[in-house]
Amino acid sequence: MCLGSARAHDSARRESSSPEAADGERYRILIVDDDASVCRLIADVAGSAGHESVQASSGVEAIEACQSAAPDIVLLDLMLPGMHGLDVCRELRRFFRGAIVVLSGCDDENTVARALDLGADDYLCKPFRVRELLARIRAVGRRVVGPRPLKSLEAGAFRIDFEQHRLYRNGLEVRLTPTEFKLVDYLLRNRGRVVTTAEVLERIWGARHDGYTQTLRVHVGHIRDKIEDDRRAPRHLLTEPGIGFRFEPGNEDHGATTHVRRGNPPDDPSADGGATDSRSSESTGSSQARSLPD
Repeated sequence: MCLGSARAHDSARRESSSPEAADGERYRILIVDDDASVCRLIADVAGSAGHESVQASSGVEAIEACQSAAPDIVLLDLMLPGMHGLDVCRELRRFFRGAIVVLSGCDDENTVARALDLGADDYLCKPFRVRELLARIRAVGRRVVGPRPLKSLEAGAFRIDFEQHRLYRNGLEVRLTPTEFKLVDYLLRNRGRVVTTAEVLERIWGARHDGYTQTLRVHVGHIRDKIEDDRRAPRHLLTEPGIGFRFEPGNEDHGATTHVRRGNPPDDPSADGGATDSRSSESTGSSQARSLPD
């Protein structure tokens, strides 16, 4: 697209409906361009993909914003007032360890090489398309920045707060034990995908997970008690017979009852693959469900 034109803005709005960045691939981006309309356009596009953004219109502002806002990625134009973008790139590399992507209308080979030699991680010539820009952001983020720890995740009827170790369904807190939280955390991050029983066991209990299959079934039963309206007909935490589990977050359902549980009723073997222990596997010492300290 040709940045700054009416056609560019219309194109950006259409293309920005592309899927959001994957979990852990959402970054804080510093946009440096003296054209305010270009800054707004890129900020809108980045925001549509779940990224945060701050803006600067000159080289001096860019250096100050990079120090104060601590961005993960800098999108840097070269033609800036008072200070050329190549000089800005050089100054940023004195202290900035994140990614720098040059966005410039100059496609001269020497300029491209100079920018990369001064520390730029990528160079994208204008005009460019929205999807390409977002793909470059994701690629340079994975390569240079790495995944950012998620503070929270919303999917369908569920929201999980990783900092507070809390799960919410339809806005109401669902009380989970530490092991149950780790299970929901892993399944929700892999929502919509079948994860094998072996994957889950290794993720929760490590390499020495032999003998914990029944414990897993007990935990699954207790989680269903807390998040399903009918544990005998689960809609969220599903069993794939002979394979493992699949988590479907569904949609917001304000008419549904969210169970805020403090205890665990007896399990129904027909609902979770044969779990028969009626006590929480956090404390049981039975041979049916071995437990590990949380």
